[in-house]
Amino acid sequence: HPSYIVVGTVTGSGLTCDDQARYQVVYGKPERKEDRREDLQKRGRDDREGGQKPKPRGPPGAFVIDVESCEKPTRPQPEKRSRGGPKPPKGPEVRVPRKINATLGGEISFDFSVNGMEPLNISAIKVVKMVSRDSEPEEVRFDVELTELTEEEVAEVIAAEEAEHADHDHDDEREQKPHPSSIVVGTVTGSGLTCDDQARYQVVYGKPERKEERREDLQKRGRDDREGGQKPKPRGPPGAFVIDVESCEKPTRPQPEN
Repeated sequence: HPSYIVVGTVTGSGLTCDDQARYQVVYGKPERKEDRREDLQKRGRDDREGGQKPKPRGPPGAFVIDVESCEKPTRPQPEKRSRGGPKPPKGPEVRVPRKINATLGGEISFDFSVNGMEPLNISAIKVVKMVSRDSEPEEVRFDVELTELTEEEVAEVIAAEEAEHADHDHDDEREQKPHPSSIVVGTVTGSGLTCDDQARYQVVYGKPERKEERREDLQKRGRDDREGGQKPKPRGPPGAFVIDVESCEKPTRPQPEN
């Protein structure tokens, strides 16, 4: 329990749209970016080691004033690079671990997020199992819990990412992505894993991309990389990941018919 407490009261009148912004209550000097980044990394590790889901956190004492009827502020967008560069993904961006390691008969639990520049339809988010190249994806047998973040929580996520990547702000070779206005966080849990669970999966928004669309998109992105002077990078479908079950034989890729 604390031995000293200071209570503050903030009052103001005649609010304008210019007052709609992010603020912070600080004790002493505001935390440096380097200190903030180290603290975020440590707290994230502590959460994971304690078996808890890491929560998005903004700077200590941070809060937002939202003025009714005022347009939500848009963040400045980086200038277009003359040499091209990575193009924004089609539709919402899916962030998911590329590989999930599991034990035979064991459990899995991991998080993913779907970030959109427009309001997301939470019912359009699904996790599917990619059985083969020639068959339709299947619904997973695992439990999937989806949570839509509030506007304040989205602002906290953005603030945390800005603090974590502050050391890259001066890097001209790193192109900043526009910040999302809508985020849905998902948690996947399952138990009693078998070798049948070892497969490729995908977090999809809406319908999974058709083969023809995927092939055309890969060809176009490869051309964009080459025109921008970059080496084309291998890319799987957006939101793709693999569950690797220990002691199970690795699946062989299907070979095209002669």
